[in-house]
Amino acid sequence: MANDALSIEESWNDVLEALRVTVGPDSYQRWFSQTVGLRHEEGSLILGVPNPIHEFWIESNFSAQLKAALTGVYGQDFKVRYEVLKVQKPTEVIEDEEEFTPQVSNDAPIASEVVFGDGSQWKMLNPDFKMENFVVGPGCKFAQAAARAAVEKPGQAFNPLLIHGGVGLGKTHLMQAIGHSFLEHAPGSRVLYLTSEQFANEFIQGIQKGDTERLRKRLRRVDVLLIDDIQFFAGKDATQEEFFHTYNVLFDAKKQIVLTSDRPPCEIRELENRLVSRFESGLTTELIPPDGETRIAILRNKMQDMPCKLDEELLIYIARRIRSNVRRLEGALTRLVSYKSLGVDDLDESKAELLLKDIISEEEGRNLSISQIQKHVAEDFDIRLGDMSSRQRPQHIAMPRQVAMYLVRDMLKTPLKEIGRSFGGRDHGTVIHACKAIGQRLEREEDFRHRIARIRAELERLEN
Repeated sequence: MANDALSIEESWNDVLEALRVTVGPDSYQRWFSQTVGLRHEEGSLILGVPNPIHEFWIESNFSAQLKAALTGVYGQDFKVRYEVLKVQKPTEVIEDEEEFTPQVSNDAPIASEVVFGDGSQWKMLNPDFKMENFVVGPGCKFAQAAARAAVEKPGQAFNPLLIHGGVGLGKTHLMQAIGHSFLEHAPGSRVLYLTSEQFANEFIQGIQKGDTERLRKRLRRVDVLLIDDIQFFAGKDATQEEFFHTYNVLFDAKKQIVLTSDRPPCEIRELENRLVSRFESGLTTELIPPDGETRIAILRNKMQDMPCKLDEELLIYIARRIRSNVRRLEGALTRLVSYKSLGVDDLDESKAELLLKDIISEEEGRNLSISQIQKHVAEDFDIRLGDMSSRQRPQHIAMPRQVAMYLVRDMLKTPLKEIGRSFGGRDHGTVIHACKAIGQRLEREEDFRHRIARIRAELERLEN
């Protein structure tokens, strides 16, 4: 094996020629034309790439073609290790830190990562989370229309755009689809996607390193800021302060801000009023669980890229049994398709039920929601639903509220803090006291015990 600089350069050129054929001219130009074979080390080829995006994309999408080309040139297998090039073309280097220019690829699948001059980067968009892959049903039609409008008229009426809804309903998909759409409409857009946790961690690290100013410059010079799960800002005062100022700078500059949350801002406990006010000044839209037809459409859409197809009857079966969560719906489909692809035996509803036993059990166990329990208990005790989260404490309101807390804890196994948040932002100690008080009353009062048993039975019927 030759090790001098000339031979590695010549051999890498041969590898590139092989890749040009196997990956096609467009992918070659985009992902391999700026790579450099640097050296051999202990059975590995050290491949120089212009930035971490290239490393990720080559490793994720072209590793097989790369290894085949290496084997063809060298006659033996090589492992590939990556190294970001220190010297790059002028278009890939930010000479002046004061002039912040994130490098954003114009290729849609990966044009979601913002890479900075010091080589650092933040999370990229999922290439599957595009607008054309988002199945639109009655429960998300308005949210999807709002997303498209935000792309067409950024920083205007729908700013910020806040999308809220339960787990697995497509909030992150729709948010990232907005990012992809911006990059398709305006390839030079600087789009940044962060979870609230990433934002908080970056801020904390900036404080520890005494370098918060660089973080502010990065955040405040983007064209589109996407922040996922803002409910996790709750209780983080310093992070909220930083985000408040970042928000104001971007908003005043008419840059588009998109947020997601598991609930409306006004229901997020320990979120500063000034942030709630700003979030509510734009457009707030909710994603609700898909109806039956939409669930089937989601399954058909997802199945297009799978190795084998399920009969329509099985799709209807999945849609009928899994109703509240798109993520769980897609997981069930993947499991059944994987089983069918093995060709072990025929796949029918009885076999599907056995294969999906744990998913269906989890689905049915969670079909009952906190709000349903609150509503049912309020109706039974003849109080307003709003009393469940109010600060009023007369006995005719306080006792039913305690009953609802007890049933939520007992039937749904919901964490104490989440129960407290759902009942007007009460602390976990209040929830513990409520559950204990109702438990003691159930032990000593037979009539009360029968009443709660009846309510529980009625709620269990709602699950089916």
